Amino acid sequence: LLEEGVLALEQGRAVLTRNLGDLSIPDRIQDVLMARLDRLPEKPKRAIQMASVIGREFAMRLLSRIHDVTEGLEEIVGELRSLELIYEKAAHPELAYMFKHALTHEVAYESLLIARRKTLHRIVGTAIEELYPDRIAEHYEALAYHFAESEDHARALHYHELAAEKSASTYANHSAIEHSRKALATAALLGDVEEARLHALHLRLGECCWMVSDFGGSAEGYRRAAELAADPSEAALLMGRAAFSYLWNHDYSTFQDVVSQAFERSEESRSTGAAAFAVTARDEFELVQGRTLDEHFEIRRAIALAEEAEDHPVLVLALGQATQRAEWSGDFRAAIAHGERATALANDYGRPGDALFAAWFMSIAAICLGDYTRGLEVLGSGIALCDRIGDRAIQARLLNTLGWAYAEFGCHERAADFNRAATRMAREAVDLGLVAGAPELYANGAINLAENLTALGHYDEAAEQLAPIQEQYESDPDPWMRWRWSVHLFHHQARLALVRGETQRALDLVHAEIEAADRTPAQKLICRSREMLGRVLLVMDEREPAQRALESALEIAQRIEHPSVAWRTRTLLADLARRRGNSAEAESHLAMATRSLQRLAPGVPDPELRREFLGLGGRLIEDPIGSWR
Repeated sequence: LLEEGVLALEQGRAVLTRNLGDLSIPDRIQDVLMARLDRLPEKPKRAIQMASVIGREFAMRLLSRIHDVTEGLEEIVGELRSLELIYEKAAHPELAYMFKHALTHEVAYESLLIARRKTLHRIVGTAIEELYPDRIAEHYEALAYHFAESEDHARALHYHELAAEKSASTYANHSAIEHSRKALATAALLGDVEEARLHALHLRLGECCWMVSDFGGSAEGYRRAAELAADPSEAALLMGRAAFSYLWNHDYSTFQDVVSQAFERSEESRSTGAAAFAVTARDEFELVQGRTLDEHFEIRRAIALAEEAEDHPVLVLALGQATQRAEWSGDFRAAIAHGERATALANDYGRPGDALFAAWFMSIAAICLGDYTRGLEVLGSGIALCDRIGDRAIQARLLNTLGWAYAEFGCHERAADFNRAATRMAREAVDLGLVAGAPELYANGAINLAENLTALGHYDEAAEQLAPIQEQYESDPDPWMRWRWSVHLFHHQARLALVRGETQRALDLVHAEIEAADRTPAQKLICRSREMLGRVLLVMDEREPAQRALESALEIAQRIEHPSVAWRTRTLLADLARRRGNSAEAESHLAMATRSLQRLAPGVPDPELRREFLGLGGRLIEDPIGSWR
């Protein structure tokens, strides 16, 4: 209004100079900005329009190169600064300015005719090539944009390829995916692009989509890359990678078809590396459905084939699968050995993200053994790496695993924070369509959170967490890890029922937990279910069956070297001995539980957490039933 003369300033006060009825206020802020630009003299107006083509941020050197007026440009830019349309962004390594508001940039750009914009984009792109030959990699993204807007498709494709390659090399996977997809769209416009270039783009798309948990995008990228591969062995391997991605996208029927093709191609090409990948993919398919849980022949075969082929990325995948199997079977030391080997190999060839899966199960195995420092370090490194590469699926599981670890220390407040973050991230990944909507991804975090809420006395909130998981258990037929997360569901439902005094319901749920756990070779779950059964029977004062259940839990826990279940079980056996009047036996169990706690405590890295852990143990030793409630 001041610029139009509607208002005037007199002695520090705004004075209306026209009748209110003559005022015309624009409907949109864009119209206000357009009016401001229209009032500019011709030279500043042309300068700001040219600057808008460069981008919201622009270098003075580049503007000077493309502007048709060289003399007096500094004064023109100074005028734009005084009007607060732009501001100085940087003085080094070169003078650069930025539009003060994104809308100002947008309006200046839209004020140009489309044909003029195209011409200017071509001029800007060419000027960048000429001005920055020694720093051209810094400008790949800008060059791809300018040549795409100028419809110079050949050069746009070239720079999209380079930008995708650069982004992927620094784990900027979302950027790499964007440039790969734009490059493929540009290649379709050109219509005559070499298959080798298309193959490379689809391959990068598959790799980067896998990294960020976009398994559908990964599957299609790998499959298309396989179809374009000139080398039959590479085609066989990529078909295996496509199959694995379809599996993780829960597209089981397509997986079956594609993995069969992977086997056929690996046989035809006599590629042991491709065969190893296909065997690992098929092993994962069987495993997630709860089959072949105690049959490790296939994964051993996959490791042998990968070693024979000297294909380290495939070997890392197979070792990750072996780490998972060993941890589930209760062979925690073997899991750590497999995980260490996978991590070292992935680091050696420069792709540590390949070993995330192995590292995850290695961390669980370490914590199960009581090596808390190591387990937490591996989890922390894994979460940081997930942040770096954009992985959501594994990061959500690492977060809820961290929540489980803190619950082991009795730190349920801190555990709840991690489990909330895990559940939120998992649900977002499902809502965004990045991963299939089976409940496994977020069920574990939600169930763990219910455990924390139960321990903190928030029983109604715990029930609210478990209710939708129970509903999905009853209604969702997706078999993905159902055999495993259902055991956790029954366990924590039983725990909640017990603290609420619903002992018969708790007993029924424990029997469901035992039935589900016994169908697996997961010794950790089996011994935990016996511990829970003994706890419920002890509350019911059913002494003989409680003794049998607790002795079974202790035997398994000692055999697999799982000290947390062992010391908790000993506190219950001590309580049982006290009830029978056998003080010597009770003291013996308590002494062993105390020694176990003292041996484990130094592995809890944080002093505050260590105090909480020892405090938890002390309370359970004093009153294993009441304190646990």
